[in-house]
Amino acid sequence: MTRLMYGASIVLCATCTVPLLAESNEGAADDPVSSFDQLWTKVKSGDTIYVLGTDARETSGTFAKVSQTSLAMLVDGQIREIALSDVRQVARRGDSLRNGALIGAAFGVVVGFIGGDEGCLDSPCAGRAAVAVVAGGVYAAIGAGIDALIHGRTVVYRTAKQQNVRVTPILSGNHAGASLSVKF
Repeated sequence: MTRLMYGASIVLCATCTVPLLAESNEGAADDPVSSFDQLWTKVKSGDTIYVLGTDARETSGTFAKVSQTSLAMLVDGQIREIALSDVRQVARRGDSLRNGALIGAAFGVVVGFIGGDEGCLDSPCAGRAAVAVVAGGVYAAIGAGIDALIHGRTVVYRTAKQQNVRVTPILSGNHAGASLSVKF
């Protein structure tokens, strides 16, 4: 009976926490903006940013300012202006600690429920639930702490999706060919 209870509690906790672990991009506050006018809401002066150009080259530097037509950043001690038409994506250093906290909390609840008061195996008990809640909180903090040590990137601006296909003829001396370019 004890093994059955442990197995059932693991399955129950795993199926209840799976939706928490899946991060939805729909309507979240961390969604990237698609307008230069809104970029200032996602980055502040002094943030390290990474700009991916339409030519697929990345430029990193310190965010200075943004206007309706361009982005200014400090690169190697020089202010560099990048036109809106040349920017595909902007990311800033750092990411949300939310996913680390959620994963830690889910793990903590499972561990707390399984390792809770042994006298509660045959009947539902408030002691087992209390241990699971406390363990969930502790492991949420641990998960957020581990996530803070990992320096990721958060995309803060992305142009509207454009799919372009370009075929360019190449003529050179005795050779002829074509260049195919696909942008996503």
